[in-house]
Amino acid sequence: MAFQDTALFQVVILAYWTCLNDTHFNAKNPLFARFFTSEEDLNTIAAATSLMFCPGLWEVIHATTPPTIEWFKGLPTCNSLWLIWGVYLLVLEKDGCRPLIYIGSGTSAMCGVIVRFKQYDDLFLLPLRLEEALEMGYIIVHKGLLCWIDLPTAAQVPVYRLLFHVLEATFSYMFWAMYAKNGDYGMGHIRLWDREAMEYDGLCSHCCLNEGIRGDFDLTAEQLEAQAIEKEKKRLELKKENATNHHYKQMAENYDEYITQANERVQKSRANNPEKHKETQNLRAQKAIENNTHHCDLCNLSFTTKLSLKNHLESAKHLRKAKESDNPFRCAPCNLGFHNKSNLNRHEKSDRHRKAVAATVLPSPELD
Repeated sequence: MAFQDTALFQVVILAYWTCLNDTHFNAKNPLFARFFTSEEDLNTIAAATSLMFCPGLWEVIHATTPPTIEWFKGLPTCNSLWLIWGVYLLVLEKDGCRPLIYIGSGTSAMCGVIVRFKQYDDLFLLPLRLEEALEMGYIIVHKGLLCWIDLPTAAQVPVYRLLFHVLEATFSYMFWAMYAKNGDYGMGHIRLWDREAMEYDGLCSHCCLNEGIRGDFDLTAEQLEAQAIEKEKKRLELKKENATNHHYKQMAENYDEYITQANERVQKSRANNPEKHKETQNLRAQKAIENNTHHCDLCNLSFTTKLSLKNHLESAKHLRKAKESDNPFRCAPCNLGFHNKSNLNRHEKSDRHRKAVAATVLPSPELD
């Protein structure tokens, strides 16, 4: 880790510990006292997360003036492919009004901070003051990250979630994203600049340290991992069930559009990766032959696809054999029927019949 990154980490952890230690015990979740007993313990846990910070944070927190809204709007964001937990900052703007900021954390065990970002896009589970700002005509113009870590394992989730709650509170106080215009929650010493110098207002209505925190804090690491495996199994089963229900509903109510879109997705997938498609088709064909998935009992033939079986069932050879199956004079080895005895006799003299009979004769055991 570079010197500046190490120094930044120490500065944030110091502020983190100050925030946690100076918050009255009645104003914070008792889980913090249980897991973060000292600054050294906190440092050790935080260091294990490989915490990353946004570019330019070192310079900003050492500047004599608060950051501009433009700097906040330059914070890195993420997409659905970036599976991380993060402390994020929202920027809201409205023509003719002071900008607003909101600081929160996204710690979804499955998909990380991107889940919280999507909720803002869907206007779902919005914080009170932020919802009021949107109703007044403000718009979220940027969702950026102040710090982040890779998605933790199931065993790490509870304690790391505690860590992120305090990081959220610390950054909220440092940048003063709080809604209060006069009081400072007893945390004015953590705020880095005079609030009068800031060109924005905050929307955080309370300190997150007093919130309930999701997590099975009484389970061992092994129990947490086993629980995560079971939850994932149930999630996949439910996903499969929902997908099946959706399929049948669309087939019944929206067939033409549904099939058209499905075919477009298949063609796009084939075009993007033809080798994978070829391999998949070969495996599917092999499995169909082995399992007799598309089988003609009359002709005792298996086919690789449903379409191939359909074409066979409409072929002259199959139709002739289907008609012959009702004929009274049967040749068992060849599975053929004839209208009269003379046709059967003629057939029994043919090479085809002799080969069929030879194939049914078992070889004699070898003598010692």
